Amino acid sequence: MLRRRAWVGFAAAWLLAGCADADGDGFAGESDCDDGDENVSPAATEVCNGIDDDCDGLADDPSSSDATAWYLDTDGNGLGNPEGLIRACDQPLATVPNRDGP
Repeated sequence: MLRRRAWVGFAAAWLLAGCADADGDGFAGESDCDDGDENVSPAATEVCNGIDDDCDGLADDPSSSDATAWYLDTDGNGLGNPEGLIRACDQPLATVPNRDGP
């Protein structure tokens, strides 16, 4: 009986310390920035959804797999500069979604 109590105490301490993988994504504790969501872990692909999917401290960063290509339109003519590529989830100021400019 003493061994069982020791094991239960160890398991409880382990869970409280954040060592368990609550969402089953293969990451636990501090390495998993959201252990309640199996789609969020350091191995996840970042997508444009307002969530830090890959636990790098940034939500919807330019490396997001579905980030849009935006092109600078500094003269406001609606034609983007093909050399002014910016990848982002949301449209930055002074950009357009085409590269039809000079």
